Order: sequence, then structure tokens, then C-alpha cells
Amino acid sequence: MTEANLIAKRLPPDISVRVIDYLGGSAAVSRYCKVRLSAVSQWKQNGMPRARLMYLREKFKDLPVMKSPEVAGF
Repeated sequence: MTEANLIAKRLPPDISVRVIDYLGGSAAVSRYCKVRLSAVSQWKQNGMPRARLMYLREKFKDLPVMKSPEVAGF
């Protein structure tokens, strides 16, 4: 994990969009995380919060997107 990743509190927006799309879209991710759809839409623009990514990474640890270096190393 790089120092920049340790400091960052959000996954970059482009990677957040890739993760959200891979998991079935905004509606599916909002159900998994028990948040409003508008929150997930904001993640696509501003980046996914570290805590939510950690939850999803643990829940879906066998999916290829969660094993990608950008996600696994965040």
C-alpha cells in the first residue's frame, strides 16, 4: 500500500465507478451498504469512502474487481 493510499479517504471516482458497475450498479450497491441510492451516485462523482470499500471488499473478496491492484491496495 502506498503512502498516498494510506492518506486517501476515498477511492478515486474512476475506480469507484468500475467497482459499482461490476457489483451490479448503484441500486445493488446501495442495498449491500444499506445507504440511499443518492449516496452511491455521489460516490461515483467523489469516490467511494474507504470504510464502504473495505466492507464490500470483504463481502465480495472472491470477485476479480476486488483483487485488482487499485482496489486491493487501497
